[in-house]
Amino acid sequence: MSTACDQGGGSLRGDWLEAADCKHIGDTKRFEPFELSLEFANITEKLDTALIRMSPSARLIDQADQLIIAVDRTDPVNEGLAANGAFTLKLKGDGSGDADLTLGLLGRCTHASQALAAEGTLTLYDYGWKQGERMRGEMAFDLVDRRTGAIVGANFVGDFDFESLTSSSLTAFSPRDY
Repeated sequence: MSTACDQGGGSLRGDWLEAADCKHIGDTKRFEPFELSLEFANITEKLDTALIRMSPSARLIDQADQLIIAVDRTDPVNEGLAANGAFTLKLKGDGSGDADLTLGLLGRCTHASQALAAEGTLTLYDYGWKQGERMRGEMAFDLVDRRTGAIVGANFVGDFDFESLTSSSLTAFSPRDY
């Protein structure tokens, strides 16, 4: 089931980020500070996994910066939220954590080839992908280049709060994409 969360928003901010091959192959662009508004979200849930995408707009996926969260097991998340009101997932730059958070710079860096992955935490306060439910959380992490393990961004913090909307016309980001 794919759900768009077009009601709400959030933000992501880091002290700095170095993006290799941003506008031209071989060039590095430094964003200091790095800021990303999160105005649009999409959740795709299948069985016990979830893919959450957040972006500053509903532009085509390959034309927008985006924050992507992959959760391999949603049952522990739902159980933790029910028991404690919050659930914290560990993020590992090598993808071995409780969730995998990556950052794609396809909007601002046309040639970006780095695999930017988070090393830190993601805390969920609400995780809902059905009509009218909320998806709300906050995150704190550093970014690493998954290929080399080098830190390429520091002191990222962010939050988000969206209300889920479901419809057969809602797609990976927006009906406007297709």
